[in-house]
Amino acid sequence: MRELAKSMMRFSWALSVFGLEQVGKLVKDEHGGKREQGLRSAFDAVSEATEAQLGRRERSIYDAGDRLQREAVEMVFDTACSPDTAVKRAADLVDRSADALRDIVNDKDAKHDETTGARTAKTGSKG
Repeated sequence: MRELAKSMMRFSWALSVFGLEQVGKLVKDEHGGKREQGLRSAFDAVSEATEAQLGRRERSIYDAGDRLQREAVEMVFDTACSPDTAVKRAADLVDRSADALRDIVNDKDAKHDETTGARTAKTGSKG
């Protein structure tokens, strides 16, 4: 148990230091978009390695949260450009959040269409 606790703390610390390193690189960006692409690749590689360790249920929860976070970022950037679009995205984000939380609370294993983000009931489940 002691070694497991150490591993968990090591993982958490590694992610924190990694994030700080990437932010530092972004702040010192002297190469314009090239550095941004490198940072995105680094974050994506770590995310994908972590995702590969998730079980089916946890991956479903992760995917729902990932979509919600991406939508939130889109909403923030859209707000500066178009308030109407931002309001529509916010309403959609609230609906998706409620659906995701409902699935978690009800312990449902929802299947998500990766291209549209739509929820469909898993065959054989109530809903």
